[in-house]
Amino acid sequence: MFDILFSRGFFFDSFSLESYSYVFATLGVIGDQISTRIGLLNPNVAESNPITRYLISVNAWFIFDMLVLGITIGASYFFLRKVSVKKGKYILVYPILFGFFRLFATVLNLQMILGI
Repeated sequence: MFDILFSRGFFFDSFSLESYSYVFATLGVIGDQISTRIGLLNPNVAESNPITRYLISVNAWFIFDMLVLGITIGASYFFLRKVSVKKGKYILVYPILFGFFRLFATVLNLQMILGI
């Protein structure tokens, strides 16, 4: 099992597109979590997404985000190892887009916090 992990360049070799896509998705989730929590410290600010608002109210948003991130990375990781290398690169579009949209939400949150 460990031969597969280490031979594909995931841990010790130079960072691959796969690794960058996973880091990008993780940074997006972390940025959105932190910027939203900082923004909600202001009593005049409210979360506009009703699903996120509900998850925050029941203290499940962080857990939900970690589950979605884990499923995103896990599914991409295992699908990449089940398909050919040529087709496998398209699977990385999902974690990259996931990270992009979460980082976009982070930027919007920071704009609101800083009043830009």
